[in-house]
Parts: sequence; structure tokens; C-alpha cells
Amino acid sequence: MNAAEITYTGSGAATATTAANPLGNYRVHESRLAYRRILASGVAAVDAKKWWFIGDFKKAFAYMENWPITVTQAPLGSEAEFNNDVVLRFKASERGAAAVLNPRYVVKCTG
Repeated sequence: MNAAEITYTGSGAATATTAANPLGNYRVHESRLAYRRILASGVAAVDAKKWWFIGDFKKAFAYMENWPITVTQAPLGSEAEFNNDVVLRFKASERGAAAVLNPRYVVKCTG
């Protein structure tokens, strides 16, 4: 994937053709989450390791956020502070979901 150029030699050809790598701009990433989801869909582990995806993921998928992470501190003198000797207590909330904008920008490859 990171080679600057690639060389083609046809079967039985006496010459070789050298060209710029068409995949040189892509980066390789691994995702344990994607791997676990592939396994959960019923694909065998041996076959799942042969899957790879190529494309423009930013055009294909997005994360739609309703509201960002908000952190709230429990008020002083709360019930938990009195009963359980809790000095500070916080909660965080966020809402959003992954969305598919155009799945045609990403291709699944097996092999």
C-alpha cells in the first residue's frame, strides 16, 4: 500500500511496465469493533480476517450528534454524600448516532 510505484509484467512478456501506485494515498487501519461485528453477523473468524474495505469513509459515513458531552456535578449536601460518604459525584451524557450518507463510497473486498 505504501509503495511509490508498482511494476507490471504480463505472462510471457519480455518487458515490464512501471507506474505510480494508484493506492498510494490510502492508509491502512484496523478496527477491533468492525472485526467483532463481522464475527457477530455469523462470518467465520478465518473468513473475517480476509475482509478489507477501501474507499472514502468520510463521504460514506458520519456521526450525527444531537448534543455534545455534558458533565454535571451532584449538588453539595446530596443524599449520596450523607449516606455513602461520597464527596464528589458526576454524571456525563451525550447523544448521537452513526449514519450512512452514501454507502457506494466504500467497497468490501474479500480475498
